[in-house]
Amino acid sequence: MIMRFHWYKNGYLVDSQDSPRACGPGTTKEFTLRSSDKHATWVNWEILRV
Repeated sequence: MIMRFHWYKNGYLVDSQDSPRACGPGTTKEFTLRSSDKHATWVNWEILRV
């Protein structure tokens, strides 16, 4: 499973990044993601079953 995060600025998508893959029930991974645009606001995420 991967989570995809989207950052927006002034209503426009400015960056997207994926988390590290975590597989199996109860599997967790800590991660830190930052947009390349420091003024962007993260407002959306989705789970990708890869």
